[in-house]
Amino acid sequence: MPKLAPLAVLLCLASGCTYPAGPGSTNLTDGSYKGRPALQAAAPQICPDTHYGYFEIADRDLHFAYLPGIVFDAAVNPDGSLHDTRGPAVLDGKVGDDHLTLSVTTPDCHTDYNMRFVWNHS
Repeated sequence: MPKLAPLAVLLCLASGCTYPAGPGSTNLTDGSYKGRPALQAAAPQICPDTHYGYFEIADRDLHFAYLPGIVFDAAVNPDGSLHDTRGPAVLDGKVGDDHLTLSVTTPDCHTDYNMRFVWNHS
């Protein structure tokens, strides 16, 4: 059976697979990311705190509660981009090279996130 593994990888690559698999991993974006947000424009009483936090991507999906009533659910596209809109709130981002960068814009806030990969638990 181990002799078939290289053949499976070649067949996958030939058919257009874009998410490399490793032992126990389904892709290279799932995992935890740690960092601190930076408010670019804000109404401080309305915008989220700027303390260190974690993001988690699981099954190529980012579920992120930005503020009460604004919960994003952004799928990671094959090119690593993320996008979601909830009413007037917009999330745009990119994941790759062990980093997750996001920008969230609402009528009252603009927050940038620059997170680093800390752990793949898939």
